[in-house]
Amino acid sequence: MAAMYERHFDFDECIGTLASVDLYADVLSKPVRALSKGMTQNLGISSWPLSGREMLVLDEPGSGLGPNARALIKTALKSVKSSGRTVFLTSHSLSNVDEICDDMAILHQGSLRFAGTPAALKQRHDASNLEQAYLACIGES
Repeated sequence: MAAMYERHFDFDECIGTLASVDLYADVLSKPVRALSKGMTQNLGISSWPLSGREMLVLDEPGSGLGPNARALIKTALKSVKSSGRTVFLTSHSLSNVDEICDDMAILHQGSLRFAGTPAALKQRHDASNLEQAYLACIGES
């Protein structure tokens, strides 16, 4: 990732980001195709800081992962976000969206049904959680 974005490679930074997603330096000596889906996802996530990009665009970053890996990814996303960078992601896990995202949009059957904060969606539909609010939102005509 550092080479692709022409950034200085810092081995200690790399090891730190690997550890943040429960991976160890030995993973770097293996071909990616030899890793499990979860390890591959974690390896990709650990490379985010190395890109130096202000915006990360992620498609279902927690897909196919177990509970431990999903928790580590949420922590990593929150860390990236708190560093002032933008994380743009797609997710079917609305509890994660509620916990991580400042703003969200709901696209349903080719139309934009909602754009705003998770709290605003819950308030709009008088729902106690984002799943209930989502269902109410997509049920509207």
